[in-house]
Amino acid sequence: MPFFDISIVGAGISGLSAALVLEKFQLKTVLLEKSKNFSYQGAGIQLGPNGTHALFKMDLLQKVYRESFIPEYLRVYDLKGNKPLSQIPLGKTILKKYKFPYLTILRSDLHKILEEELIKKNKTILIKNSKITSIKNDKNYITLFDENGKNYKSQALIGCDGIWSNIKQLTFKKPTPKISDSTAFRTKIKNPPCNKSNKLKGVTVWLSNNCHIVAYPISKGNEINIVVVTKQTFDNNNFGWSYPCKLNDFRYLLGKNLNKEISMILEQTTHWFRWPLFFYNPIKNINEMTSNSIVLMGDAAHPMKPHLAQGACMALEDSLQLMYELKKNKLNKEPDWNNIFYSLSRKRIKRVQKVQQKSITNGRIFQLNGILRILRNFSIKLFGRYLLDQKWLFKNFS
Repeated sequence: MPFFDISIVGAGISGLSAALVLEKFQLKTVLLEKSKNFSYQGAGIQLGPNGTHALFKMDLLQKVYRESFIPEYLRVYDLKGNKPLSQIPLGKTILKKYKFPYLTILRSDLHKILEEELIKKNKTILIKNSKITSIKNDKNYITLFDENGKNYKSQALIGCDGIWSNIKQLTFKKPTPKISDSTAFRTKIKNPPCNKSNKLKGVTVWLSNNCHIVAYPISKGNEINIVVVTKQTFDNNNFGWSYPCKLNDFRYLLGKNLNKEISMILEQTTHWFRWPLFFYNPIKNINEMTSNSIVLMGDAAHPMKPHLAQGACMALEDSLQLMYELKKNKLNKEPDWNNIFYSLSRKRIKRVQKVQQKSITNGRIFQLNGILRILRNFSIKLFGRYLLDQKWLFKNFS
C-alpha cells in the first residue's frame, strides 16, 4: 500500500487548487475523485478581485484570464422596469481599486485549466473512480478505503468533496443538507456580435416577486450564462444539478410586462437545466472544519447559497490560506498538520461565516414581495453604488 504525505478527496475547483498549492512544497500527494470522468458541462461563475487575487498568488491568473470575460458593469433592475435601479462600473474601475480584475468564466473552463496544470506538473497522483466509503484514523496516519477495495494511507487528509461530502459525514458526523428551499434554472445562449445594440457586456440582475435572474457573458464574451432562481421546489430525488427542463416549467412565475432586455434573452432558447438549492446554516465552530490532521475546504466546509457569487472564490481563498500556513511551517521538518489545519480554519472561519450569511440574506432581499419590494427598490436607487461595491469582500486578505 503506497504511503503519502497527504490525501485530498474531491477533484473539483477546491481539490485541484489545493493540490497545486501542495505541489509547491514537494509533498507526496494523492487526489481521489469519485467520478470516472470530469463533466465539462456546467454553469458560469463570477470571480471577484478576491478570487483573482488568490489565483495570482498561486501563479494561475494569467491562464484563467485568457479564457475569461471582463464585465464592464454590474446593473440591477426590477424585473418590470426598463431603467436600472442602480449600477456600478467593473472592468478597469475594479482593477484600479482592488489591484485584481473581476472576471466571468465557465466553471468547466476554470476546472480544465486547473486540471491541465496539475497534469503538466506530473507530481500529484490523480485517481478517478475512487469513492471513499470508510476512514481509519490511527495515531500517526489516516487510511482511506474506496468502493473498489483499494486503500490509501497518508499523514493528513483534506476533504474537498463538496456539499455532499463523504469525509464530512464519516469524520465530522455532520448530516448533509436535506431540504431544498428553492430551485435554480440555468442555460447558455449566444451573445450577439459587438456591433449589436443588445450585446450583453456586464453582470445584470433582475429582481422580482419570489424569483430573481442573473445573466453575464462567459466564453470570452461569446455566450451568456443565465440563472433564474425561484422559490419553486420539486421532488429532490428526481433530479440533480443538470436535469433538463423547458422554459415553460417556470416562465409563468416571472409574470407579465417583463423588462425588455430579459424578455429578448429568455426568448432565445427553451432548453434549460434545473437544480435544487439546499438550505444550510453558516458554519459555527472551528471543529466543524478541522479535526487533528483532517480539514475540510470549499463547499465541504462551508457550502453557501449562490446569491453572492462567492462559492469558487471561497474555495480558492481556502487554498491560498493553506499556502500561507505551509510557508509559515517552512517544512524544514515533518509538517505539523494539526497546527497547520487549526490555524487555517481559525483564519478562515469568520470570513466564510460572513459570506455564507450575506449570501442567505441576499437571496431574501432579491425576492421580496409587495411593499417590501417597493422599499427595496427605493433603497437600491438611493444607496445602490455603496451596496453593490463589496469592499469588505474584495479587498486583499492575508
